[in-house]
Order: sequence, then C-alpha cells, then structure tokens
Amino acid sequence: EANTFGSNYDTTLSVYRGTRGALTQIACNDDSNGPQSRVRFDAVAGTTYYFMVSSFSFFPVANANLVFNLLQAPPPLSITPSVTQFGSVDPTTGAATISGFVTCSQPAFVTLSGQLKQAHGTGSITGFFSTFIPCNGTVPWTTTIHTPDTLFHGRSVDLFVGGRADVTATASAFDFDNGVFVQKHLAVTITLRGAN
Repeated sequence: EANTFGSNYDTTLSVYRGTRGALTQIACNDDSNGPQSRVRFDAVAGTTYYFMVSSFSFFPVANANLVFNLLQAPPPLSITPSVTQFGSVDPTTGAATISGFVTCSQPAFVTLSGQLKQAHGTGSITGFFSTFIPCNGTVPWTTTIHTPDTLFHGRSVDLFVGGRADVTATASAFDFDNGVFVQKHLAVTITLRGAN
C-alpha cells in the first residue's frame, strides 16, 4: 500500500512499472480517505515501481505538506459461514428455522442468503432465506425459511416436516480495506426437529 494520509491538500496517487518512456499504470486513486489517496497492489520482489503524486485542487494550499506512506497492506477479509446440524420446524405451520455461525477475520457486515430443500415423496419443497449479520470474530445467526404459499382446501399442500433437509447458501461481505467483495459458498445436510 502507498498512501498520502496526513497530507494537508487534495492529492492523486498513481503507481507504474516498466521502463522510462514505456511505463504501465497498475493502480491509481483519488480521494480514498477524504481528499487523500491510497493504492494497493501485489508487489513483486526485484521489480522497480514508480509513484506519481499530484495535487487535485482548484484552491491551492499555501505551505502544502505531502506525507507519503509506503507499507504492507492488511490481509484480505475472510469469512467462514456454518450451519448447525439441527434446525427446527413447527409441526402445525411447517415454518422452519435454521441457525449457525459466521467467522470474520476483521469486522464486516455479512449477508447470508440461500435455500432449504426437503424431499417430499417424489417431489420436494424449497424455502428461501436471507439474513444480515454484523460480524466481528465469530457470531451466531438465526433465520426463518420463507416458502411460497400453495393452498389446497385452505391448507398448505407442502410443509416442512421433521427430518433431513439440504441447505445451500452464499455469504458475502465487502472488504473496505481492499475494495472488493468476498463470497463463500456452503452446502450441508441438516436435520429438522419438530418444535412442540
């Protein structure tokens, strides 16, 4: 990472590699932290990099002071979602609830969405869920499964029941330090238990 944090004017920052007269830009930024700039890139040992810092201001600052920082960037965000082995189902309504944990390597807001599918004779019932999890370390989550209503004589035809069911889901979060989205997929079989 190279940045101009601490400078007292509006900066732009670019990084290049190559030879004089034939440089290739590999990163550039304006206004990453207020009016200051930051670039991150994977540096390769033995490669020469060239940095260009410029002022991007319509109002020049008297006694402008440039602060140029070069440091190792923080590691990327990692997220690990899990689903507990047992969920619950209300035998009267067929409403299913599942839970689990998500672990984050740094504070993040994780969206976990997916589906619960259970075999019913020759067919199956599928319900969907989505939950928002403020994550800092390892935190628990719980969500209720939403299913489309299918009625026959005023009653739902397909209801979740106690037994095995398959969960597929995707956890996603934005890594603000590195400016990228992180995703993790999971697929697991759980057991729904009737809640009395």
